[in-house]
Amino acid sequence: GWGKGWGEGWPMMYGSLEIISREAIDNYFANEDWCKNQVPWMGMGEDAFMGICLRKLEAGELFLKQGDGVCGGGVCTDDSYQAYHPRKDISSWMQCWGEATR
Repeated sequence: GWGKGWGEGWPMMYGSLEIISREAIDNYFANEDWCKNQVPWMGMGEDAFMGICLRKLEAGELFLKQGDGVCGGGVCTDDSYQAYHPRKDISSWMQCWGEATR
């Protein structure tokens, strides 16, 4: 399946784009203290913490394909991606946006 061989807990919320439903974020805020006591969050990125917390709260999940230079690559001209990362300066972001919208 998707993410096979990536390790325990994959696929997971990690990287350039996280979309959380209103219902899921309301569930998180209602259970924030519980999550902080259940998940070893110190030293963990916010994306990994939130993903593990929402999984423990049994929120539904949907994973979109991202062009992420950190994890799976992806060029800006590949229209099978929903997001491209990292583009941390205006010039590289504008260049990627131009390539993606041609």
